[in-house]
Amino acid sequence: FWTVSEWRRLVGASLFTARIASVLCSIATLCLVAGIARRTGIPPVPAVLLTVGCYGFAYTGTVARGFAFAQMLNVVGIALLIREKERPSRALTAGALLGAATFTNYLAAWVGCAALLHAFRCRRPVIVAAACIGFIVWLPLDLWFFVAQRQSRSDQFPPFAMLPAMTR
Repeated sequence: FWTVSEWRRLVGASLFTARIASVLCSIATLCLVAGIARRTGIPPVPAVLLTVGCYGFAYTGTVARGFAFAQMLNVVGIALLIREKERPSRALTAGALLGAATFTNYLAAWVGCAALLHAFRCRRPVIVAAACIGFIVWLPLDLWFFVAQRQSRSDQFPPFAMLPAMTR
């Protein structure tokens, strides 16, 4: 929301303008998806079309919220992690981008964790450590934000109960 707020301050305060930020993030993400596909030997056009066709991507690419920004940060982090030349600085940056995505939207943590697990494929512990450190530095901010807002919408969701949830 801070990023969208700054974007609106610079470009204009309308809802349309706020949505344009998400569209631009989504276009950048599609370019990154094509690059990742090319680098990994997957045909880029089907990869981009499959991504565009996913409801989760198409919807988040048009709303005036931080979802598209989080997706873009995740995909940039992944693109950096799969580079052929593994360098600690690149892994640290990748981890930091994946962590920043979690601060943008908590659901991005799933992608970040999967990308970090992928980082374990390399034999160099320094690469894995750098990526994990870049990711972990965001966790205190995530926790701060969660604690600060967790009571703000107590009526929106019923309290979580393990046994009934497992039964359902």
